[in-house]
Formats: sequence, C-alpha cells, structure tokens
Amino acid sequence: KTIRRPITPSRQYSGKPRVPGHQGVGISLISDNMGPSSQISLLGSYAYHIPVTGHSKLAIGASGGVTQYTLDFSNLQVKVNPDPAIMGGGKITAIQPTINVGAWYYSMNYYIGVSANQLLFENYNLKPTGDNSSTYSWVGSVYPHYFLSAGYRFDATDYWTVMPSVLVKKVNLAPVTYD
Repeated sequence: KTIRRPITPSRQYSGKPRVPGHQGVGISLISDNMGPSSQISLLGSYAYHIPVTGHSKLAIGASGGVTQYTLDFSNLQVKVNPDPAIMGGGKITAIQPTINVGAWYYSMNYYIGVSANQLLFENYNLKPTGDNSSTYSWVGSVYPHYFLSAGYRFDATDYWTVMPSVLVKKVNLAPVTYD
C-alpha cells in the first residue's frame, strides 16, 4: 500500500536560526608514555554550539582537569659519565591543573577555529615518590599552545570531495609551525 501526501514547499530563511543552540559534554582520559617520561590527564569538557545563520554555527568550548607528570629514572640508560642526580633510581611526579579553551566557526563547506591549551602555570615542582630519597629539587615546565585552523570543502565530482586545511601552531620559545 502506498501512502501519498501533498508536497509543500519549504519555508524560506527569514534571518532567524531554525534550530536553537545545542551543547555537548565529555570526559577525556589521556595517557602518554615516552621513554622515562609519562603524562596522564583527566579532563572534563563542555561546548555550546550557537546558530549564527541558517547554515553556519559558532561553537565555543572549554576543558579543564588535572595532569600528572612522572619521570622514572630506572628507565634511563646513561652510557658515559652518569649524573648522580639521575642515577639514584626511583620516580618523581607532579600533579597540575590544566585549562583549554577554543572557538570554532563552521558550516557545511568551511570552518575556522582558534584554541589555546595548557593555560595555567608554566612551572611545576616534581617530588620524589615511594622510596626515592633524592635530595635534588626538580622543576618542570609547560607552555601554552596556541592553534589556528581553517579548511574549505570542494566537491571534485558527484562522488569525491576534497577538503584542504591548514593548522598553524605557536608555542613559547619555539618557532611558528604549520601543517
């Protein structure tokens, strides 16, 4: 059985967004290990998407949480002139709060965004853990990371879409990089 209904034209865009803003929340658990160094982060995130026109939106978001930095001296291998400060073994660790923010303007065919990560505290003190009785004082550093990204969508054929994009990154004490 076929059900038929009359076709009615869609409403014209009147300058007001058709859909109200929406929001999203998330949790991230990140573990990054490289040699004797490890980093574990637990972050909560929130974003709000605001309709700007009938075809584009502005998303504004933030995340915050804690990061634990650990340096395990037992994973170091020093071949020549071992430094007594690092040869005692054991681990040192620090826990630090972190905040990230960003904004993203997007539509079906393009986007542009800015963001900043690691906005709190440049230095943190690493403390010995467990049976590590080191008398040395250790200070770690993290610097804010700033990003700018943009992209545009081209329909190459009916079946293929090309979306070139660019990412520019700036970190203190480092040259500007791009991809």
